[in-house]
Amino acid sequence: MKGERAISCGDMFGISMLKQKVIMTRFFTFLLMVASIFWLAGCEKKVVSEPKKISRSKVSSIRIVPQEVRLFKGQSFQLNVSLGDVSGNILPVKKNGARYMDNSEIKDMTTIADKKGRAGRPVVWTSLQPDLIEIDQEGKVLALGIGTADVVAESEGCKGRVSITISDSNTSDDFDIAPVAARITVGDSLLLVPMSDAKQAAYSVQSKTTDALPVSVDDNGLVQALLPGRVSVRATHGDKAAVVDLDVVRSERIYGLDFLGNSGVKRTLRFEFREPFNAFPATYIWRAYPRQQQGYYTAFFWGNNGPIDPSRTYYGFHPYPDWTSSSQQFWEIAAGGGDHVSHEHVVYNRWYFQVALCRVVNEKALYDYYWDWPDRSRVIRYEHEKVNDPPNPVLVVGDALWNPGNEVWNGLLRGFQFYDSALSLDDVAHEINSPGSVRNPWYLNLNPTPDDISDKSGNGHHPVWVGTERPMLWEGIVNDGIITHDFVHTPFNRKK
Repeated sequence: MKGERAISCGDMFGISMLKQKVIMTRFFTFLLMVASIFWLAGCEKKVVSEPKKISRSKVSSIRIVPQEVRLFKGQSFQLNVSLGDVSGNILPVKKNGARYMDNSEIKDMTTIADKKGRAGRPVVWTSLQPDLIEIDQEGKVLALGIGTADVVAESEGCKGRVSITISDSNTSDDFDIAPVAARITVGDSLLLVPMSDAKQAAYSVQSKTTDALPVSVDDNGLVQALLPGRVSVRATHGDKAAVVDLDVVRSERIYGLDFLGNSGVKRTLRFEFREPFNAFPATYIWRAYPRQQQGYYTAFFWGNNGPIDPSRTYYGFHPYPDWTSSSQQFWEIAAGGGDHVSHEHVVYNRWYFQVALCRVVNEKALYDYYWDWPDRSRVIRYEHEKVNDPPNPVLVVGDALWNPGNEVWNGLLRGFQFYDSALSLDDVAHEINSPGSVRNPWYLNLNPTPDDISDKSGNGHHPVWVGTERPMLWEGIVNDGIITHDFVHTPFNRKK
């Protein structure tokens, strides 16, 4: 009724207005404290799951081109160096850019060394016989005396060496080419340099060993080593001529499977072992080169040949989406009904050595996933109560059989070494260096191709392709442990 005061709950229970205000103030303070606790908990979780800054791979190999050089006294020549990590990835070399002043000190500005935006690793050049060979910190040598000298390139404690032989010129002609002779490997390139006022020369090639020419040379004197063999490159300038002798040696060829990813598959792209070894104990060693895609990947899964059943044993090791990003992935162990991820994001377009150990201890299933071997700190560990095996076990590579065509590996897979035992980490290292040196693999194929995924261990555990789709063939050239050339095909969309 108009003019009457509304009756509050406090009035009904005989509580004064002052006490009501006190109670309400305390109530809202309590709600604020609870909200703050939940907010802080959320922030703490976010910090814990924040990916760590990705540490750099260490230099593990250095390669100098050419591997052997012969020069005339007085000639200069540019040596080239490649750096590699333990997985064979090429690492950028530091290049010096513009100089600048820093507290009256002149410093070199480091430039970005490659297309991926990575700063390069410093290389220090040293002549072990400085009276015979002078070398600057860009790798350019000058032949001072007659004899044989060694030059060393060093980066992050890793060293490479090249031998240089220096002789007197056997001609009074003032036209010659550097180097006089060199040993290179198939896949290498070498720039021939006129040592006179002639900046340009005409080049021709004559093979000493085969009908096919082991090298090609363009008008600028850039040599490309194509096949093993010995060859003479003749350079002419007017009526003057010089000859360069080149020995091209064989390189190591490696092969792998170029999986096309989810967008490049109609139905499924996988091979499988229909009678696999037991889930435990087991050791898996493989080489992986991931390319970016949205959604799920499969390197391999051990599990049921049918719908996934989290109450039965299954596991897999591969990238898993970071759901806060449209492009990033973590490494994960998929097991026990969950996804257990790394603290670092996957770096795309590089090679990884990967190792997974699976075993049962005290009725618990234990998994160790070393996703960037041999860095033992980059490991995911997970355990759960051991459950029963599925009724129809299978081991699949490349795609998830319970979601075919939607969890396809995007990138390269090769170097498969599967063992029906849990190896020690020292034994893993031995097996990577020499498969079968400690224990014969259950399945071995270091260089699989779309036409040959057969078991090379001698055990006869041959997998089979599922369906008609196949990955593309990948081929690489390895020199001194570094993948110096690779032929990674651009994936194409075949989905209709």
